[in-house]
Amino acid sequence: MNDHSIDISNASTSSQGADQFIELESSATNNSSPAIPNVTESLKGASNQFLNKLYSYKGIPRNFVQTIVSEVTELIGNSVSSVKKAIQLELHGTGVSPVTLSNVNKYLDVLQNPFRGLDSDYLRLKNFKQAPTWVDPEDLVIGDGEDLTACKVIPIGVKMSYIPIAKSLKGFLELPGMFAYIMNYMNELNSQIDNSVSNFIQSKLWKSKIKDLLGIHIPLFYFYDDFCVNNSLGPHSDTGKLGGVYCSIPVLPPKIRSLVDNIFVILLFKSSDREMFSNTPVFCKLIEELKELEVNGIVLNIDGLVHVVHFHLGLIIGDNLGVNSMFDFVSSFTANHCCRFCKIHRDALHFASTEDPMLLRNEDNYSADVITNDPSLTGVIENSVWNSLPNFHVTQNLSVDIMHDLFQGSHNYGCAKGENRPSSNIRDENLKEGHFKMSASEMLSFVMNFSMMVGHLVPKGDPVWYFYTLLRQILDIVLCPYVTPFLCDLLDSVVAEHNHLYYFLFKDTLKPKHHNLVHFSRIMSMVGPLVHTWCMRFESKNRAQTVAAQATRSRKNVTKTLSIREQITQATKKNPLSICDVEFSPLKHLDVLGTDSEFLKFVPYLPDGLTKWMCASYVRCKGTEYKLNSYVYIDMKDNGGLPLFGKICYIIVNEHEDFRLLVSSFDTKYFCHHFHAFVIDQSRYDLKCVKVEELIQPQVFNDTFSEGSLYLTAKHFV
Repeated sequence: MNDHSIDISNASTSSQGADQFIELESSATNNSSPAIPNVTESLKGASNQFLNKLYSYKGIPRNFVQTIVSEVTELIGNSVSSVKKAIQLELHGTGVSPVTLSNVNKYLDVLQNPFRGLDSDYLRLKNFKQAPTWVDPEDLVIGDGEDLTACKVIPIGVKMSYIPIAKSLKGFLELPGMFAYIMNYMNELNSQIDNSVSNFIQSKLWKSKIKDLLGIHIPLFYFYDDFCVNNSLGPHSDTGKLGGVYCSIPVLPPKIRSLVDNIFVILLFKSSDREMFSNTPVFCKLIEELKELEVNGIVLNIDGLVHVVHFHLGLIIGDNLGVNSMFDFVSSFTANHCCRFCKIHRDALHFASTEDPMLLRNEDNYSADVITNDPSLTGVIENSVWNSLPNFHVTQNLSVDIMHDLFQGSHNYGCAKGENRPSSNIRDENLKEGHFKMSASEMLSFVMNFSMMVGHLVPKGDPVWYFYTLLRQILDIVLCPYVTPFLCDLLDSVVAEHNHLYYFLFKDTLKPKHHNLVHFSRIMSMVGPLVHTWCMRFESKNRAQTVAAQATRSRKNVTKTLSIREQITQATKKNPLSICDVEFSPLKHLDVLGTDSEFLKFVPYLPDGLTKWMCASYVRCKGTEYKLNSYVYIDMKDNGGLPLFGKICYIIVNEHEDFRLLVSSFDTKYFCHHFHAFVIDQSRYDLKCVKVEELIQPQVFNDTFSEGSLYLTAKHFV
C-alpha cells in the first residue's frame, strides 16, 4: 500500500493528526487564498442553475423542491465531512504550510453546503425577487362574496390575481440586447418595399392605429381563454375552471417569437366569478393600465440612454366562445345573430358562401344595437368595457383563430369528417360514426397527408375529392407566413366555392365555423398572416398553467399560487437571445465519407477549408429542422414558373457553426391537383451547395412515392 494511503473508515480514530491540523490552522495568518471568493461565487452560480432547472419543471411542487434541496445538502455535507477528515490526515506531515492547510479547509467548507443562503423556500423566493423580470402579483377584489365553509356566513372579497403588464414589459425589454434586437427587426420590416405583409406592424389595421403618432409604438396581442386545473372527470371539475389573460409582443423576431415563456400572464381568475360579476370589474384594471401604456408609455434605460416606448392593443385573440363572451356578444352559436363580425341572421348564415359588406358590424350600428338592448335582435348583450380604450373598438378586433375554426372546426365536417401526427387509434367505430378524436395538430397533419394516403384509390374528377382539394387550398393560404393581395382574392374565391360545395354535396347547412371562413379574406388583408393570430402557442401556455396547478393540492388561492409560479419562471429563464440559432446532430468528421462515391461527386462544389468541415444528420435553424433526405425549395423554374426542389444529401458544418446543404436539384414536372402535390422528375438532377439564407422559402417538403411517381407536398402556399 502507498505510504500516503488512508483508510477512511478508521479516520475518526486517528485524532492526533487531526488535532495537529487544527493547531496549524489556528496558527495560520488571515492570508486566505484570493481564489476562495471566486470559488464561492462559482459554486453559488452553479447552485442557482441547479435550482432554476428544478423550478423550470412546473410539475414539481415547490415543497418537493425543498425536499430535494435538503436531501442533496445532507448528501454533499456528509460526503465532504468524510473526505475532509481524510484530506486532513493525508496532508498532515507533508510540509504543507499552515496557510495552505487553512485554505484547503475553507474550500471544503464552501463545498459542504452549496445551497448556503438558498436553503429555504423563503430565501429562494427572496433571491428570485431580485431579478429584473420579477413582478409581484397583486390580489384585486372584483366583488363581494361569502365564506360558506365557516360556521356562519362571513362576507369576503372575491379576488383575482393581477400581474401588471407594464412592469413585465419593462423587465423584458431591458434584458441585455433585447430592445435593440426588436427595434432592428421592426426597422427591417418597415423598410420592405414589396406588397407582401409578414407581420402585424405592416398591416393596414396597425398603420391606422398609429397614423400621425410620433415616437416608438409597439403593438400588443392579448389572449383570453378558460382552462380547467382540476381533473375534468373528477368531483371538483365544475369548480376548477380558471380564466386567463395573456400578453404577447407580435413584433418579436422569429427566433424568440414562439417561446412560451415570452408570453406573459396578466390575469388569472375563476371563470365563475367573471360570469357572476360581469366583464367590467374583471377587466377594468387591465384596461386602465393599457390606457396608461398608450398615452404615457414606459421609460426604458438601455445602455445609459432613456427611451419612451408606447404600447397599443393590436388584437385580442381567442376562440369564438372566449372572445364573444369577453366582448359581451352572445355566447350561444345557435342565437339569431352569433357572428361578432357581421349581423347576419342564423337562417341566412346556414347558406351564405360569401361575406355581405352591408351586414358588417361597425361603431355606428353597434351603438344602435346597444340602445336596442335586445340580444335576440342584435347579438349584443351590452356595451363592452373594452370600447373605453382609445383607438380600439370590439367591431374592429379583426382576429380569427384558424386552430379552432379549421383544425377543430370545419375539418370535422364534410369529406374530412375526421379529426402533429394523426392518431393510430382510428377504429371501425370512428369510421362508422364519421368522427375521429384528434387534437388540432393531429388533425392538421391528417388533412395535409390525406391525399397521399388514399388519393391513389380515388377516381379523378370525384366531386367529394375536389371538395377536399379546396380545403387543402384554404390551408395553404391561411398557413402562409406572408400575405399578398393575390392570396386574399384567391382565398375569397376558394372559400365561396368550398362553402357552396359543402351544402350541395352533403345536403347539410353551413355551421357557424364555416361562416367564419367567409370573413378570412378581408381580415387577412387587414391584419396580415392568420397563422400569427391563432391560439396554438397560447394553448401551450394554458397547458403550463394546468401542469403547475396539478402539481399542488392546495386550492385555497390557486390563482395566486399560479401567479407566483409564473413569476419564478420569468425570473429564472435565460435571456432568450442566449438561445442558439442553430442546433446540430452529433457531428462526424468528413474523413468518414472519404470512400463514399456519392459524396465525392459533391467535392467540386464544397467551399474552401474542406479539412475543417464536419457532417451532420440534421440541423435546426430558426425553428425549421433540415434532415437528410428531406426536400427544400432552392430556385424557380422558367423565370417564376414552377419551383425547383433539392434533396438534402449531406449537411456539412465548420468550427464556426457555419453550415451548408449539399443537395441534388431535381426538375419539377407539374403540380398535380388530384394529389395536391408537385410531381418530381428524378432522372434529371444537378448538384448544388446552398446556404439556408439562399433558399426561396425555409419550409421543408414531405415526399411520397405513389404509382411510380415522386410527389412533394407543401406546408403552405408556394
